[in-house]
Amino acid sequence: MLFVKFPPWGAKKMASKWLQEQGFDPDGDLCKVLQLENYPGTEATAMCEASRVGKLRICQWLFEHGAASTLRTRDNHGRSPLFLACQHGHLHVAKWLYEVGAAEEICTADMFGGTPMFIACELGHLHVAKWLLEVGATEDVRTKDPRGWTPMFIACEQGHLDVAKWLFDVGAAEDIRIKDNVGNTPMFIACEQGHLDVAKWLFEVGAAEDIRTKDNVGNTPMLIACREGHHDVATWLFEVGAAEDVRTKDNDGQSPLYDAAAFDIHDSIMTWLVIQGAANDEASYHVDAAILARDTYDGHRRTTLHQNLTALLDQHSIFIRLVIPAAHTANAAPVDAIPSACDAIFSEEPHISHVPSQQQHRVPFRA
Repeated sequence: MLFVKFPPWGAKKMASKWLQEQGFDPDGDLCKVLQLENYPGTEATAMCEASRVGKLRICQWLFEHGAASTLRTRDNHGRSPLFLACQHGHLHVAKWLYEVGAAEEICTADMFGGTPMFIACELGHLHVAKWLLEVGATEDVRTKDPRGWTPMFIACEQGHLDVAKWLFDVGAAEDIRIKDNVGNTPMFIACEQGHLDVAKWLFEVGAAEDIRTKDNVGNTPMLIACREGHHDVATWLFEVGAAEDVRTKDNDGQSPLYDAAAFDIHDSIMTWLVIQGAANDEASYHVDAAILARDTYDGHRRTTLHQNLTALLDQHSIFIRLVIPAAHTANAAPVDAIPSACDAIFSEEPHISHVPSQQQHRVPFRA
């Protein structure tokens, strides 16, 4: 049992000092629930707070001096001391709580529907997750929260590849293709968050088809990667089978180019999309000025895109003239034709058809 004895002459002083710093009265009711100054909106016992910050000796002192009954008392967010210890990665505290009477809390969810296993996977505490599995939280490796998210889903969303691999090995392999309540898959959410290593792993272990799977409003992984500015993810998706999705629109008619222009702070993605055919006419497969006018309505981004494409065409012209002299004949287009060509594809005035809005499916904040 992890019950450390320490000199009584030092224990009282140490505990009193810490309790006073947190706003608790060391000579008062140690089971009292207080509003925590360090966590606005949170009301908890001293046992909860000591568990949150990993103070095992304080927990033990409280246990010995009248607060044993608060081992399973939750804060106003439904989190027990054991939950809080798991949430913050304090395995030594979680083990002690388990051994002295809080064993049933290993599978108890908070008010957001997350279990200790879920929160450990969300925050990347693999050592805690492994211990929870060992002591009986077996089913929780696949337990969903109210949004339809499993530990596998949240691990992929947070980019914890080591946790995702472990979950895959201990019984959650089917969850690599699970959909949440709004149609998102782990592949989709990994691409949205820019976790290319996670997306590649999912592709390799059985979720390859999900590189083109849409959510409930028609967003593809390609579209969401472009919207969020993840150029490396978009390039990878293009290379492994989602090339057609550079032109695939969502249910509101918004394309990756449209969303990149609306949300992207990295103008390189707009340029990359145009080069990959996102603004091409489907019949001629040439850049269509009308499509550019529709999808790049923002004046600043439109100007930047114009400049980027002109620069690329200039580089191409220089390459033809200097690296492949034979190709530069008397019949070749003059240099001043390059900016003229760019001007032509930007000839139509931009227009705004619909301003996109961010999806509302983020994780509730956990203190």
